[in-house]
Amino acid sequence: MPQSPASSRRKQLGVAAGMALGLAITVAALTWPHLPPGPVDPGSRAGAWLGCDLIAGFWLLFAVARLARHRFFSPDDIDGVLGPGSPRAKVLQSLIQNTLEQTVLAGIAYGAWLMIPSPELPTSTAWIAVGCFCLGRFLFFMGYERGAAARALGFALTFYPTVGLMVVRACLQLTNAPFTAL
Repeated sequence: MPQSPASSRRKQLGVAAGMALGLAITVAALTWPHLPPGPVDPGSRAGAWLGCDLIAGFWLLFAVARLARHRFFSPDDIDGVLGPGSPRAKVLQSLIQNTLEQTVLAGIAYGAWLMIPSPELPTSTAWIAVGCFCLGRFLFFMGYERGAAARALGFALTFYPTVGLMVVRACLQLTNAPFTAL
């Protein structure tokens, strides 16, 4: 059934508010003054990258496990896409898909941030980003079934820190050409 323009507008405003709040929190978190520099040697940086990826990857593991558990106990879903399927399985599959996308992007951002040394970029910022990722995924999962506005803050806290790390790192790479490796 089509939504009324007023209903659609309310949802858009709710999404915009959640995204704006998420952006504000992200900017405050990633620009927090006096962050510790974090690890400086390549081995410790690689370990920090792995740690960030494992933490983000936990959310993907959690999403997959939720759908697997649901399918095991659901006659309509135990055969996966070969069965009739239920709305609940579709929701859980959507959570997996979005979390996979966010996890891949975050892993790239953490690696770029942590593995290319820059005196102006404290490596500890990646830890803040992964903390936002965790809070964001939690809020996204909790709000997903209540609609777009209820999940907007969670999406923003997952996505914007990743975007921030990627954009800042890319800008620094482009302005510091030619590329210098470790």
